[in-house]
Amino acid sequence: MKKKILVSLLIILSFMTFNSVSASELNFGVKTELPENQTDQQKSYFDLAVKSNQKQTIFIELTNTTNKAVTIEPQINEAKTNNNGNVQYDQNSIKRDANLKKAITDYVKVPNEIVIPSNDKVRLPIKIKVPKEGFEGILLGGILLQQKASELKQTKGTKEKLGIKNNYAYVVGLQLTEKKRIIKPELGLNDVKANQKNYRNVITANLQNKTPGLLNQLQVKAKIFKNEKLIYSHEQKGMQMAPISNFDFAIPLKGEALKPGKYALELDAKSFENTWHFTKKFEIKSSEAKQLNSTDVTLENNNTWLFIGIGIFVLIVCVLLVFILKKKRNRYK
Repeated sequence: MKKKILVSLLIILSFMTFNSVSASELNFGVKTELPENQTDQQKSYFDLAVKSNQKQTIFIELTNTTNKAVTIEPQINEAKTNNNGNVQYDQNSIKRDANLKKAITDYVKVPNEIVIPSNDKVRLPIKIKVPKEGFEGILLGGILLQQKASELKQTKGTKEKLGIKNNYAYVVGLQLTEKKRIIKPELGLNDVKANQKNYRNVITANLQNKTPGLLNQLQVKAKIFKNEKLIYSHEQKGMQMAPISNFDFAIPLKGEALKPGKYALELDAKSFENTWHFTKKFEIKSSEAKQLNSTDVTLENNNTWLFIGIGIFVLIVCVLLVFILKKKRNRYK
């Protein structure tokens, strides 16, 4: 049996209002040292106003209250949008949007590792080099702080038997703004297709935030039509998209199997006073429907026609046997 991995992240991001954080699950504590160019000193994450070609080093204070040295492996990750319509700041497998030409990971560097001596503190340096030509909107990401895997002791007992591994980490948000010009949000619709989410059939509409700013309080209402008849609909509120990113908005099929044919999507989206309306036609091919239906965990394999076919075959064989036996009897009379 494959081992299940449970990864837990303590996200230290935009809606937290305190500067010092700690967790009993971790062997170290984190405190941001907010510089003078921090736009709001009440925020616990870095929100910096920068200038083109600027160089700056900011710091995070790391505290170790244990009797052993702790090694931290920092990472800088760009903000991306996951398929639930949430912004992720941690390390993940989400592909970078092809239209993102300037990512925060290109201009911010952290050490590969840093050691915190027992019962001591160290300052983690984060080096920022703003591009010479500047940038529009914001550069957004997160600094992931996790203890070196080889130092972590595996949880024993039931969890160990189940193959569950808990990895805890801090993620501290980092946002850079160079120009204060307000950018009007722009949402786009890319491809619409049959797909799966958590091994369940869905139809996905790929939505793209085309601008270098956060798209907040996103509401989406989607409808799927076949032969001008409404067959599926789904609405979701309170979503957020990272700058220049995309995600697959999923329309569930109510536990139904995918059927081949031509369909049409109508989608309305809203973010505060900004609204968008999209329509798009798409087709689901027989091969797609068959393949996806075969891996949907909610669908029962329907063997009715297989049993009917077997029954007909058995009936034909029986009729032939009766015919052959009767013919043999007539021959011997």
